[in-house]
Amino acid sequence: MLGGSRLIVVLIAAAALVGCRGGDKVEIVGITPLEPVARGHDPWVFRATLDERPRSVVVALQPGLWVAYDGATGGVFRVASQPVNFEGAVYTGGHGPQPTTQPPNYEQHDADATGWFATDAGGGRHALSLLSYTLNGERSVELRWGVRGHAWASSLVVKETPEVALGPGVAWFRQVEVAGLPGGWSLTQQLGPEVEGRTVTLVGADSAEPLASHLVFERDTSYTLLTRYEPVTPPDAEATSFD
Repeated sequence: MLGGSRLIVVLIAAAALVGCRGGDKVEIVGITPLEPVARGHDPWVFRATLDERPRSVVVALQPGLWVAYDGATGGVFRVASQPVNFEGAVYTGGHGPQPTTQPPNYEQHDADATGWFATDAGGGRHALSLLSYTLNGERSVELRWGVRGHAWASSLVVKETPEVALGPGVAWFRQVEVAGLPGGWSLTQQLGPEVEGRTVTLVGADSAEPLASHLVFERDTSYTLLTRYEPVTPPDAEATSFD
């Protein structure tokens, strides 16, 4: 069950956006890096079983900022400050171990704490999972999420482009586009429980107040989420170790 308050998003008009969508992302004054970003790994986007979570999508935005999505829900379950520890048959020839994040992590969540789900007109819930992702070299990646196995929901696609944000501190943003939401449906994005030192805000919104634990959409829209972590250094390893 979802906890905390929710924010129903009808339309986000981000006045800070400049330029136009050029096939990958929109430039945002004061947030988008002015120079190409040095990614944290080659390849900087890849699929893996990470921290025992199968079908993960890992995005090494830059050294010291690795974002891991659950491919089954679209949720961010790890934001790591250290490189992934590559173990297992694919990487080292060893059997049994799988890749893991190395604490300290900026944030980490249980399987059902973050992610996307659609609620149909009858109240049924449908999880969104990864449909595909498209790389534009090292410039950007677009992740696409949707409801699998239901032809009547095939029109619904959520596109997300994550990127490093300009300082202060450690920050990243997610440009999100929701398209094809059927009439009478709603779409929920779970942001997870409160994380000490983390703030999540909507770029261009009238209020700069941190967001609630989840957003609810009732029509197609596009928006940008900005996440910052304070203090600049992650919490200590003992506090962020995972089970």
